[in-house]
Amino acid sequence: MERATGIIFRVLPVTESSLILNWLTLEHGRITTLAKGARRPNSPFRGKLDLFYKLELIFYKKRVSDLHLLKEVSVLETHSALRHSIAKITQASYCAQLVEKATEPGAPVPEIFNLFNCFLLHLCEAEAKAINVLAFELKLLGLLGLAPDLTASHLTQGVKRVAALILTSDWDFIRKIVLTPFQENELGSFLREFTRSQLGELPQTRSAALQGE
Repeated sequence: MERATGIIFRVLPVTESSLILNWLTLEHGRITTLAKGARRPNSPFRGKLDLFYKLELIFYKKRVSDLHLLKEVSVLETHSALRHSIAKITQASYCAQLVEKATEPGAPVPEIFNLFNCFLLHLCEAEAKAINVLAFELKLLGLLGLAPDLTASHLTQGVKRVAALILTSDWDFIRKIVLTPFQENELGSFLREFTRSQLGELPQTRSAALQGE
């Protein structure tokens, strides 16, 4: 048996009674588990498996398959504030999809797990503004060793300073940054093209995520 701390990225009904769950875990990176009987009224999983829940999990790791068997979970954080805002769910979903593009299944990425975990906590407290997504893109690129050379870019000086500040600041400080519409559009366009050049085509939900509330 394996133990992990994980965040649920995707919940898929697989039969009338079971679920397939995609996770980002601290110890094992991205994994997929089968939760047998999770949809039954008397299941011990009932009410514990939902999108962006953070849990402690115990699972049986299959040697000949990437679909592991979930045995037990304990809820650590539900991020309930996300469920009151479609915009916040959209931003979290886009960033989860971006993590999936940037990582390989089964490869531990603790720094990226911590980034996404802090991002969800930030989203629960902050307004769903475009800067949330732009900051996540910048920080993810930085962790991957792919951060843009801002000094050599064609960004205006003000946007260069903001981008550099985002890269080195925590989410509490980022929450206080206010971008003008021009800065938001300039940085958003730059990151769209740069991130695409590094990771390939971006998830189609990016535009909706940037719209915010």
